[in-house]
Amino acid sequence: MASTRLLYVVAAMAIIFELSSPVVGSLHEVMKRNVAKRWCIAYPGANLTHLQIDMGYICATIDCSSIRPGGSCYEPNDIVSHASVVFNLYYKAHSSQPNACYFGGDAMLFLSDPSSGTCIYP
Repeated sequence: MASTRLLYVVAAMAIIFELSSPVVGSLHEVMKRNVAKRWCIAYPGANLTHLQIDMGYICATIDCSSIRPGGSCYEPNDIVSHASVVFNLYYKAHSSQPNACYFGGDAMLFLSDPSSGTCIYP
């Protein structure tokens, strides 16, 4: 019991230090910077039928107009590219939580901005 309390005290002190450190910034700012550097994209080897099913599910809940003809992310016009855009929109709509980028293994987190041409990933 004493060791559990000690862990809580140490954790609380670390958070207080983190929040007061002018060099590192607040814990929230650090988390926000780390989240902003991740994008959810379609796994390149994913089954195309699964990707289409995933997109149908997602596009029933969020706006997918950017992958429709004339949309900023319509080109390249292929399933993997469109799924990547949709997965990332869903991921960002769910506060960039890692569990919002899975889709049965059809998606993966990516550390490089996948934006290209007129298609800008948030």
